[in-house]
Amino acid sequence: MLASCDQNEFVAVGGRPAAEGLELAVNRLVTEMTTRAPLLLLPIVFTLAQIGIFDAADRIRLTLGIMVAVATTAIMPALSRMSSSRVISVAARSA
Repeated sequence: MLASCDQNEFVAVGGRPAAEGLELAVNRLVTEMTTRAPLLLLPIVFTLAQIGIFDAADRIRLTLGIMVAVATTAIMPALSRMSSSRVISVAARSA
């Protein structure tokens, strides 16, 4: 849902310009291309059996990367609370 704000600028319902999402979309596109490009280029040089072995190992790498991202996302609020409480306690001691 976009609302027209100016002649050349659209603002999303949340108030942020929709153009900010373009950077994220380009980043996602480049990430997906670099992740999947080897599988598209390998058939030129290697056999299907060799590509299958590579793909199996690559899927393990991708799965571990997703697990790290999920764990990091889950832990961030707790780390933020710990950090802010530590800053408050240091400020209270120095006062």
